[in-house]
This record gives sequence, C-alpha cells and structure tokens, in this order.
Amino acid sequence: MSRRTEYVSMEGLRVDGRRPNEIRDVEIELGLLDRAEGSCFFALGNTKVLAAVYGPHETAWKRSQDGAAIVVTLNAASFSSGERRKGKTMERKEVEMCNTLRRTLESNVSTHLFPNSQIEIYLQVLQEDGGTLAVCLNAASLALMDAGIPMDDFLTACTSGCIDGTSMTDLNQLEENAGGPQMPVAILHTSQKVALLQMDSRIAVDTFEEVFKAGVAGCDKAFVEMDHAIRSHTKQLLESRGIVFNN
Repeated sequence: MSRRTEYVSMEGLRVDGRRPNEIRDVEIELGLLDRAEGSCFFALGNTKVLAAVYGPHETAWKRSQDGAAIVVTLNAASFSSGERRKGKTMERKEVEMCNTLRRTLESNVSTHLFPNSQIEIYLQVLQEDGGTLAVCLNAASLALMDAGIPMDDFLTACTSGCIDGTSMTDLNQLEENAGGPQMPVAILHTSQKVALLQMDSRIAVDTFEEVFKAGVAGCDKAFVEMDHAIRSHTKQLLESRGIVFNN
C-alpha cells in the first residue's frame, strides 16, 4: 500500500523545506547572448529558462500596423522534464503557452512606438520543475529590458496553488501534480494591475482570494530579485563604458 504524500508537515514545511509563502531560490544572468538585442537566463529552483529578444526590426512583408507585432517561440528540451513528451498533446500545450505569453507581454510592451515592425522573443526551457509559464514570463520580461524595449511597467509572475487547504506560493512540479487548483499570476508592479490570472479548476471564493494573495506575494518577492538583477546589470554596462555613479 503506497503512503500518501505529505505536502505540508506538522512543522509547516513543504516537501522541499520551504514555508508555504516562500519562493524557491532565484538565479538571474543578463546579457548572455552577444547576437541578441537582449537575453536572460532565469532559474527558479530547478525550473530554468533562457530568453532571447531580437528586434524591433521591419517585417518581411508590408502591411498597415499601428504597433510592433510580438512573436513568441517556445522550445522545451527533450530532457527538460521527467514526463514523456507526447507529440501533438505537447505541441498543443506549447502553442497555448506561446499565445498566453504573447498576449501578456504585448499588454505591457510599448508596441505603438514601433509601427510596422516585429519583436521576436525566443524561449528555451532548459529544465522544468513547476511554474514554467511564470518563469518564462520573468525571463522574457528581463530580456526585453536588456534589449532596451520600452514597457509600461515592471512585469513579474508566479504560480500559486492550494493543497489540502493550504495556500502555497511558487509550486514545484510535485506540488503541481498533487491535483489541487493552480493559479499562474502576473502583476504589473508599480500599478499593481493584474496582467495575467489563470485558473484550471473551480474553487470557493475564500480559497480563490487566499491563492491569489499567495500569487501576488510571490510576484512581489520575484520583483525584489529581478529589480536587483537589472539594476546591477545596468550599472556594470555603464561602468564598462566609463560612466560611474557614486551611491
């Protein structure tokens, strides 16, 4: 008889040792790819994504367009996940994620500044361990900043959920597989507007509010790491050009 997995211990700790309101360790590297206008490696625990931005550049075809078109391409390495990648099912999942990424990023990028042009965002999922959509959004957001693409706000994302009545911030793969409700959330930090909110199941209003709060808290914690990374990277770029600011 198999033993039931205990997702939160009596001491209030999750399987990986975190408290319910804690996110996993964050690792960020910017400007890794010389040929891209902007790039970012973003790791949240064992979920790792590399983002590259090309453009804006004129489209190959002439058409009337008020702002830049954003094209998102997502690839997941065959070794990135423990689950078997099943042809059409996996392709459909990746297409849906691409559409969600495009719509969410498009709502924050100042596309009107680049009429009749195209901005291409390539995302390579190197390793999956939960929260892949949120990590892709964070990586793309920072890569766009690295490319100098103007945006309306600072977008951050996190996946929250609820298991056995406990709301959790930043679900890992094991927790996502538990079968409880999951909620990818993206927040515009300054305005506190919701850029993305997805639900995969019906839940009570009280539970919804708690899970949403957990997601927003995760976005705020991700912002601290992302803001520090982009500021440090910008400072290094300026210093490499002989521009030094005294704090």
